[in-house]
Amino acid sequence: MSSKNASFPYPPLDTKRDALRILTIEPGDFADPLVCTLDPFLFSQKPKYVALSYTWGSSYKDNAQLPLTMSSLSPPSTQPATAPSPPITVNNHPFHIRHNLHLALLHLRSSTHPISLWADAICINQSDTAERNRQVSLMSFIYTRASYVVVWLGTKNHTTNHPPSSSSSAGPAVYRSMSLEWKAGQTQHLAAGLIPQPTTHHGNGQARTAKIRYSPRPPQATVMRLAESTYWTRLWVVQEVCLPRSLLVVYGSDVWAYEEFQQQQQHAESEPVAAVLAPMRRLLETREKRHTSVMTLESLVERFAGNECSELRDRVYGLLGCANDVAASSGDGLEQRLSRLDVAQRASGRAVSPRARGTLGGLKVDYNRSFYDLWRGVVAFVFYHTKSTGGKTGVGYLEGEERRITIVRTAGIIQRALGQKLDEELPPTQRLQRDPESIKVVGYIAGEILQIGPGYDDLVGSYQAQQDWTSCWDEFYDSEQLAALREIDEEFMAKILDYEKQDLGRIRNIPDPFVIGSRVPVNKEPPEQGEGCAPMGGTTRSNSDLSHSISSEQESFYLEPDEEARDIDKDARICLGTGYFIGLVPPAAKVGDIVVRFWNCNAAIVMRPLSSNIQDQHEATSQMFMLVGRADVASSADRSDETITSPEHDTHFERCAAMAGSLEGGDASSVRPAGYREGCSQKELGAIYVDIGLRTLQMITANIEV
Repeated sequence: MSSKNASFPYPPLDTKRDALRILTIEPGDFADPLVCTLDPFLFSQKPKYVALSYTWGSSYKDNAQLPLTMSSLSPPSTQPATAPSPPITVNNHPFHIRHNLHLALLHLRSSTHPISLWADAICINQSDTAERNRQVSLMSFIYTRASYVVVWLGTKNHTTNHPPSSSSSAGPAVYRSMSLEWKAGQTQHLAAGLIPQPTTHHGNGQARTAKIRYSPRPPQATVMRLAESTYWTRLWVVQEVCLPRSLLVVYGSDVWAYEEFQQQQQHAESEPVAAVLAPMRRLLETREKRHTSVMTLESLVERFAGNECSELRDRVYGLLGCANDVAASSGDGLEQRLSRLDVAQRASGRAVSPRARGTLGGLKVDYNRSFYDLWRGVVAFVFYHTKSTGGKTGVGYLEGEERRITIVRTAGIIQRALGQKLDEELPPTQRLQRDPESIKVVGYIAGEILQIGPGYDDLVGSYQAQQDWTSCWDEFYDSEQLAALREIDEEFMAKILDYEKQDLGRIRNIPDPFVIGSRVPVNKEPPEQGEGCAPMGGTTRSNSDLSHSISSEQESFYLEPDEEARDIDKDARICLGTGYFIGLVPPAAKVGDIVVRFWNCNAAIVMRPLSSNIQDQHEATSQMFMLVGRADVASSADRSDETITSPEHDTHFERCAAMAGSLEGGDASSVRPAGYREGCSQKELGAIYVDIGLRTLQMITANIEV
């Protein structure tokens, strides 16, 4: 909101009940000043209004040149896009709004009827953060309760026949062109057709609504122009288009029903035309699926995180309203409720059950919240609260584990949407403290490290070092397998040559003794969340003791005086593993460690089998692992758009996870991966549970590819 409005006396909203303000534009001619009233209403009063969906900036560059009043008729060349708009009058006070909103109000005003609108820049006190939080959490309610939502796409280029280089008469000519179009168009009649008007013509006192006057079907050239509007690139319009039942498209003085507009834009088939229409089509296609299970917060963030917004937090908050698996809240969010519930159970050492967690609260909207705290809140909400989409893993003993399989990818998607803000807020730490929130995720063992090669600097800077590295491969792979391995290496080298210091810094040791890996039993029901991991705000005795043992063992391999251990302060090193695995691993990694990957992304970690003494001491029932650090792998894995996987989609995740089941019953040789050596352990096969704190999860999902 403009600072010029800081002294505007907003009529107060009821803070105990859901409410909004509605702007009523008084009737007037196109050239008359905009005079409005702003009044508060409770939703329980069932107010009738039209919600306006628009962009704060101009829809087109040429629109920014258009005069807004008779008093601003200087030539277009003297009106830069940044020129301030003249104020409108609201409740007898001047109120400053942006140029594009001013254009929209001019075109939507009727000469005969008042029109009641909701427009965020006017109806929300943007300088009051507490009010903004509450109103943003109600955004879906505001748009679904509107009689109509009007999509404002700007207006045609009125300066075409009056270019900025022409005489000083261009300004009045442009304004006359806009005014004449308005008089002949349909928008000035919307007020009579959008909202019921009181009448007693039939003697019953009931309200009547005139029919909306629609414009002729737009020609293809106009559709192309509409698709070029910056409207389709803005993030907030996603829920504004997807939520309402009734949608109108307004372009200058033209009005189209959404259904007519949708049909017209579908006729374009040529590739150049389709490319221009792509952002618009993506949003309209999403609207068509608004009632389906694909409208999850994760999928919406992934699809629209590239849309523009001035506040990065809006890449989450701006999509909450149309996500069908998440609720927005202006009060305590899920994390606060979880914390209070966990305190009550801490003495017993038990975590809160998934069922109890799944009934708690919404995602809190708070613009004062740190980016890391927002990320934690979203990840916790998705993990504990969202329901399964019914996706199939393709591996029988992993059915029902969808949340644990997908959450690492989700964490990366949300983190990428928030830019680099988390990294800026969280400087690297040498040793992590116990995270108050630990979750159990499912990954798969991509391979066992067979050989560790040179560090990154030598690998990219020394021809001899690279030759020595590739010459050792035939010790582990036969001639036929080497061809595939060389292809993987070629792609990986091309990728890492562009790495900067920040990219390499993420491939690092992570001395977190609270990260515990364990093989997924194939004949056991999936564990309840919290089984084998710490409850929020507390810890189990067994995990605390095990973490202490792991911490001591980690100290030994970080501080050992031998030559290999002294290398851990150097840069990331390339490694070769079973299953054609090539990647960069942290300095502390060594032969015999395993690389764990996660579904549909390139997130990867290096883990080390716990010593037999520790496993025996803690009566481990399956092989257990501790964290070494983050790795970087050759490519994303297990790509799938609609479901986790399917039996027909034979992904690497399925194959690796299924190996564990195959080994239970018979001949393991048929499922041995490339690089398997006689006499080596079978720890490179199968799915793995990883208990991991959210701080460490943030470190391993920063800037991952999905």
